[in-house]
Amino acid sequence: MLGLTLALGLASCEDPVSVVEGLDLPKGERLLAVYGVLRPDLDTQAIYVGRTHPIDYDEYLPIGHQRRGPKSSEEESDDDDKNSYPPQRNAEVVLEEEGTGRRITVPYDKATHLYRFTKQEFPLEEGRRYQLHIKAKNLPEVSASGGVPSGQGLTHSVEKNGSYRLLRMTVTGGEQKRYFVVYTYYPSDRKKGKQKGKKGNQDDEPGRINTKFIPFDGGERTKEENFAPYKNPFGDNEQEALPADSIVGYEVEERLYFFMESVEQSAQWSNPLAAPKSAQGNVIGGRGGFGIMRRVISWRNDE
Repeated sequence: MLGLTLALGLASCEDPVSVVEGLDLPKGERLLAVYGVLRPDLDTQAIYVGRTHPIDYDEYLPIGHQRRGPKSSEEESDDDDKNSYPPQRNAEVVLEEEGTGRRITVPYDKATHLYRFTKQEFPLEEGRRYQLHIKAKNLPEVSASGGVPSGQGLTHSVEKNGSYRLLRMTVTGGEQKRYFVVYTYYPSDRKKGKQKGKKGNQDDEPGRINTKFIPFDGGERTKEENFAPYKNPFGDNEQEALPADSIVGYEVEERLYFFMESVEQSAQWSNPLAAPKSAQGNVIGGRGGFGIMRRVISWRNDE
């Protein structure tokens, strides 16, 4: 769900332990790893709290491969051996609204390994900022902050040109930089695909997702992004193209934007939250990112 349980394949048949034998590897610190990207348009919010695995001189393995050796914390279970950053089950996760003192202690959901709360329990209000504080036994405390973007001064349109989709975005009302994350959803299969009567995948499990990061520098007014159809090279018909059937875009703050972009890039070759190096984020005292995405673009193919 979070797209973060990633594996790094070996480029050769060599034993990964012998590959690094004799190297002076840095000793990473065990830290909390957080992925808390909230969306006010959802009924339920989720925050993932895990912990990094420090590099061990004697038991070094590529990220995503099974870790060996004795467990170092009562928080761990047998399943954690197969997870590069296992869940921190008994953390204290507190979300507080700045300026009002309104807060919630977010409970842990054993079924999903996420800390979850509903819109009814703690709504995220437009124009407000929020502080996230997390404590866990024998680990440094972490904190982060993020606000709900206004979403104002943005207009957009989507034009269809055959199987291509052209998104045109225009911003007005200021010279400040603004940042957007846009998801394009493709049907999983034109023959099997979705249930009869359903159009668009943004509220269902998508077959394919394409992510684009669109920044507006101060002074920029209009940008265009062309979304090509998805072609499955392993399908029955290699020439068949699946056009996007829905486009959803969010405005985010700068720190969250660059965290999500770096996660997207580093996820292609490594664990983005691994110690000692990780995707750039805004979590103080640990790894990861926290922030709020405001939905500003919704387009669905009605054909």
